Amino acid sequence: MKAALARATFKFLRTARYLTDLLVWSRVFVARRTMANIRINEKLRANKGVAYQQPQIAMERSAGHFSHGFDIIFDVLFANLRKPNHLVPMRHALPAPAFAGVYLWDSAFIAIVWRYWDTDVALDILRSVLALRDGDKLQHVVTDFIRSEFTQPPLIAWALMRTDLYAALKPQEQRAFFNILKAFNAWLNQHRRLSCGLYFWLHPYESGVENSPRFSSRDERVLTDTRHLAAPDFSSYMVLQCEALSRLAEVLDESQERIIFRQQAQEIKRGIEQWLWHEGDGFYYDWDVHQRRHVRCQTIAGLIPLAAGVPTPERAMRLHRHITDVNRFASLIPFPSVALCDPAFEKDMWRGPVWVNTAFLILDGLRRYGYQEAYSEMAWRLCDGVFRVLQREHQIYEFYDPQSLHTRELQRKKGNWWKAFTLGTGPQKNFVGWTGLVNVLVIEVLFGISLTENRITIRPAFPLCAIGSCFQLTLPIVNLELHLTIGQRRQYVGELKIGAQKKQFTLCHGAAFVIDKEAA
Repeated sequence: MKAALARATFKFLRTARYLTDLLVWSRVFVARRTMANIRINEKLRANKGVAYQQPQIAMERSAGHFSHGFDIIFDVLFANLRKPNHLVPMRHALPAPAFAGVYLWDSAFIAIVWRYWDTDVALDILRSVLALRDGDKLQHVVTDFIRSEFTQPPLIAWALMRTDLYAALKPQEQRAFFNILKAFNAWLNQHRRLSCGLYFWLHPYESGVENSPRFSSRDERVLTDTRHLAAPDFSSYMVLQCEALSRLAEVLDESQERIIFRQQAQEIKRGIEQWLWHEGDGFYYDWDVHQRRHVRCQTIAGLIPLAAGVPTPERAMRLHRHITDVNRFASLIPFPSVALCDPAFEKDMWRGPVWVNTAFLILDGLRRYGYQEAYSEMAWRLCDGVFRVLQREHQIYEFYDPQSLHTRELQRKKGNWWKAFTLGTGPQKNFVGWTGLVNVLVIEVLFGISLTENRITIRPAFPLCAIGSCFQLTLPIVNLELHLTIGQRRQYVGELKIGAQKKQFTLCHGAAFVIDKEAA
């Protein structure tokens, strides 16, 4: 009797906590919270097992919003980290207080942000997704009350390999990750692959971009049957997954598996080029396999193949033109989810606003194809926009207005009363599920930091507007402090401190300074 009463009481308390997070905390208390008052001390870090102080940047007064925003994002990232509980046996990350669960692609992006603060936390965030899998399927979301029938963009393998997180795993766990992700890849091939060799979303919610004009009305009352649409984003994510699994197989000395995954990646790339490219528009679209036609709406999904290395150089150049066109994707805050000139553009979630996660992937694509100027300039503008909105409105948001440095005109599935009741009518606040990626862009793009197991590479890429400025970056995880002054013609004069060692350097724009960790 006592045990039954305890279980009932526990369930009631969990339900009350869930409803408070969803209906009250996310809409009232968070809106009143002053994030500048969050201070992470040693005691708080120890409580969540975070070993290092958070990264910090210092920039001159004209760019003070960068350093302020950088700090706040890491503060909120820490606040949204959860300790092990009855649902998840290890630390895990919430995208925002209102989203009280473990989400697949959110966790992949959050792990990349944590990688520059604490590698063990980043790996726990990835482990949490694997621990909650349903058979071989990685679930879209798991909460106290939800076991999703859907999956989500398969980016865990990509996140594990992109920033060399795998190197922090023992060989036994590397193999465990590989086996689970290999099985997930096989599950996707069996359950989400079309006869043409490309991939479909079972439901718009599975894509993560559910009210996109590709396959939904604004309020989601009308949903397209996505099961016959070969999707450029899903297919590109599968390329990234296969490339990551091929690399991990190489680490594990599985030569046959390495070849198999590399061949699958190439096969998918050929299918994307054959079926999804529209030569007249110079763009990738969903392909309706029943009606044998493209769904010609210019959304951010049509640029994702760039991140996976799919296009030929000629096609990549045409995508670059779209990206740098101020009437399409080169907006004030760049990378709207629908091109500004598209008739379907409106400031409602995935129908126009900027989402940092997809923008991050496109920036990866620009780097992959060597478009360094666009890579640097648009990364700066994306970070600058997010940090300026934070400075003005004192919040980190889920999505942003591509044409304004405020969020007043943004809406959330207008006409959907349930979403308005549970999540409000605009973007969620304190959302670092992927908005935190702007901090990664500061570290990786602007300061040009690359960390591998054995070396640190510095290849600064500040835009022209930063000439004459001085910047400083501190990364406690590698005991690094970097000072940079940007001179004329973007000549970088710097001093690198690693522990007690100091090294000075001068670099031309595009050049790199490499230091071996053991030598330091």
